[in-house]
This record gives sequence, structure tokens and C-alpha cells, in this order.
Amino acid sequence: MEGVQVTDLYQASYLLLSGCELTAIECIPTGGAVSCALSFQGADSAAMKVDHWST
Repeated sequence: MEGVQVTDLYQASYLLLSGCELTAIECIPTGGAVSCALSFQGADSAAMKVDHWST
């Protein structure tokens, strides 16, 4: 099972609704703000990450 990490919340929603499992959330300081990196695992999570941008 392959995994991917995303910071885009729309892409994260797409992966969740496509059946991927959320495995980790990491907060990353970015200057005065915080960005969240969400890690997913699923049979085709890498392909779904690419498909999100082509739909």
C-alpha cells in the first residue's frame, strides 16, 4: 500500500472521499502561520493525487 502527503485541504477531502485512510497530521510552522501536512494511505493514493488535479 502506497502513501502520499498533501497540504491542500481540497485534495485531502478528495482522497478521503475516494477511500484513502488518513494516517497522520503534521503541523509545519511557516513564518507566522502553521500549515498542516496530511498523510494518506490507500491502494491507489498516488494515482488519486494526480487525478485530483485533472478533474
